[in-house]
Amino acid sequence: MKKMITLLLALLLPVCAGAETLSQQLGAPDVTVCEYQSASGRTHVYVDAQVVVPETDTVHIYEVIPRTITPAETEKAANLYFGEQQWWHGDSEKAEVFYTEEAGSPYTVYGCNLYAANNVSRYLTVSYSTVKLLGKDYHHSNWIEILDEQGGFSQNIGTAEDARTMADSFVLAIWPDMVFDSIDPNLSDVNGRLQGQYGYRVYYRRDIDGIPVTPVSMQIQWHALDDTYTPPLAYERLYVDVGEDGIFGFRYEYPAQIGNKISQNVRLLPFAQIMDVFGSIAPLTIASTERGENNTLHIDRIVLGYMCVQMKNDPTRYQLIPVWDFFGTYSVSGEVYSHYMKPLVTINAIDGTVIDRTYGY
Repeated sequence: MKKMITLLLALLLPVCAGAETLSQQLGAPDVTVCEYQSASGRTHVYVDAQVVVPETDTVHIYEVIPRTITPAETEKAANLYFGEQQWWHGDSEKAEVFYTEEAGSPYTVYGCNLYAANNVSRYLTVSYSTVKLLGKDYHHSNWIEILDEQGGFSQNIGTAEDARTMADSFVLAIWPDMVFDSIDPNLSDVNGRLQGQYGYRVYYRRDIDGIPVTPVSMQIQWHALDDTYTPPLAYERLYVDVGEDGIFGFRYEYPAQIGNKISQNVRLLPFAQIMDVFGSIAPLTIASTERGENNTLHIDRIVLGYMCVQMKNDPTRYQLIPVWDFFGTYSVSGEVYSHYMKPLVTINAIDGTVIDRTYGY
């Protein structure tokens, strides 16, 4: 019996030891450099990018179930931010969280405001609305945030590490399934009028099996509003704002619940094939603006992660699929455009189809 066990172990161990990482399976390098151009030769695409691949060896597909912010987490956020019961409800004399409902057509709107006991300019607000499409409630708007109408927060906060430490303590106490993603050094997602008030905006994301749901700062566009159409699910997003006095704001949009595993060990296209697709489509993304001047696209970051899309066989349900997002800057007619969290091209990692994140498919 011992000899048989030893033989089995000898056969199994090399397989486990030789298991390839996702990067190795896909042939993805750490950095890739290449160049493409449009047929006219006036639009150029330059790639000098870090290639970010999760440190795992398998990819699965999961169902995503939209949810609304609950009264329990609203109260928890208020107690943590303002202090235990150091707030009052804007719609009631009672110091408790509940939702007011305003009937409207075609939406039903829910929301509440909680104010700091000693400063009414600081308040927590929750809002969401539902609209019935294809027999199901779709969450058209859905967020919780802290606002401060006085502002006055300077950038003299210390280091980005200090800001992250403060933000982590807040987020993990309320949403422990969210993890740190990044700090945008350019505050590209902050309204220009308010930038002087900001120190750091700290972003968080969801990880499943070691694979991130790539956070983006984009809004889904609705095509129509009728009983024959359900729009894609808006992108989940969470960030915390930290200034010299500590945390002065946060916003959590479109929270999600991860459901059952739909497909296991899905096969992804090789990275070289993904780059072939990118090379053929990238020049076209800005070639239509050619007016005798050179247009350029510069890609500096390529990320493999999850994206939420509708299920093809049931548009009222949603799933996470792996995609490649290409980030960078582009220049059109002398104007340079850049956003840290808005991918310029998104490609389905399974079949190589190009996805327009503005529409969600």
